[in-house]
Amino acid sequence: MAKAGLIDKCQRCLKADKRANRCQAFTDPEYMWRTGQCWGYKPKLAVYLAGSVNGHDSWEAVTEWRLYAAGVLEAAGYHVLNPVRGRKPTDTDSKDIVERDLRDISQADILLVEMDHENRAYIGTAMEIRYAWERNKEIILWGRANSGSHWLKYHATAWFKNLEEALEYLRERGRQLYGGDSQRVERSPRRMAKGTARVRNGRTGVCGSSGI
Repeated sequence: MAKAGLIDKCQRCLKADKRANRCQAFTDPEYMWRTGQCWGYKPKLAVYLAGSVNGHDSWEAVTEWRLYAAGVLEAAGYHVLNPVRGRKPTDTDSKDIVERDLRDISQADILLVEMDHENRAYIGTAMEIRYAWERNKEIILWGRANSGSHWLKYHATAWFKNLEEALEYLRERGRQLYGGDSQRVERSPRRMAKGTARVRNGRTGVCGSSGI
């Protein structure tokens, strides 16, 4: 029987032979993905750094926490997608900004979301959270703002008081997955590290075969 071709979800898989348009592990990758039996063989989990951009007194206030978090996460073995990389505070091309952010979120496994300024609208951030949630991304919030929001609590996988607590949570995940370095890890796309708490539909559970 001829092997079925690759699908969109195969594009980041290490078992995908893109030149031959076939999977090196399975004859029908679409069926394996659809039934939850396919393993992604992704070298690193990708973390997207969401949060407020507009309304800050300086560009450093926008970039500082992201650069710090990126350093910590990369050292723990993650791939980091920083939405303000290469950008300037004078950039005004909304189409370019939004479409690049959406591409990054589509490639990410986890959103690390800053929610720490009471006087920010977080309009774009809220849209990013919903977009990610609809694509089954893990959503980790940190900060003190909008903690009473039912919508944010509904979409959040976990919510921490500050950045350090959120990073420690992810560092522990990195130790479990990567053993302290960025060696290749074979993981199921329907699972996260054992024991990860999730909140969905108002209930807290533990990730298993149903995924995040």
